[in-house]
Amino acid sequence: MKIKFWSFSNPTTVNFPVIILKGCVENYTQEVWDVAGSKSFLILHHQSCGEVKRYEEVALQGLQFKILIRLQPGENILTLDFLGVKDSLHVFYHEPDNEYTVKLVYLIPSDHDGSFQGPDGCDCSIESAQLRISLAGELLQTILAETLWEEGFGRKSFNLDTNVHILKLKLSTEECWKMGKETLWESIAREIMQSPFKHKQSKYLAFLSCTKYSNPGKIQPESFAQVVKMTKGYVALGGG
Repeated sequence: MKIKFWSFSNPTTVNFPVIILKGCVENYTQEVWDVAGSKSFLILHHQSCGEVKRYEEVALQGLQFKILIRLQPGENILTLDFLGVKDSLHVFYHEPDNEYTVKLVYLIPSDHDGSFQGPDGCDCSIESAQLRISLAGELLQTILAETLWEEGFGRKSFNLDTNVHILKLKLSTEECWKMGKETLWESIAREIMQSPFKHKQSKYLAFLSCTKYSNPGKIQPESFAQVVKMTKGYVALGGG
């Protein structure tokens, strides 16, 4: 019986901080399958710079695993343990030496407090938005790298500035809600390109705080277009 990593050679080097580690337990006996085949777990031990960064149980489904792991700069030793059978993967994380970056922006209308729409009891503060946007950017890095790797181009991704910039817009909340998505995008783009953090070697991924979904009649939407019609301040466009 052994643990097999599907998605990475050993050792491997990446230039983005969050990886998806996939693999399985193989060469197991029928007895092991009868006991652990439908539902079981293995132990993940993540060590970097001589310190334990993560130690926890990871669920297995059909003796297969898929784990999101945040790497530390330098060498990361990822050890998996299943019923005493162990294997380790060495992943080196180095930040990219690239002057071109993607910057993250949180857009707040002139009369808005910066909170975003969320479920009752959810932290919808500006600080929470910044954390969520930063994580979303890192996951996009990961998804792009995995997609390119699956197509045979190697694990390549964009350079991300994880500092989420706050931009107070000249537009009011009501003005954002009344604009069409193309007009709103154009107005926001102009303000970003006039902001203190503008840079000719940067692209921008921006999120609007006042976007609001409203469905008081609790209608079951039948299409994405219907959801968009119920959303104020919707903007999901891109440009070069």
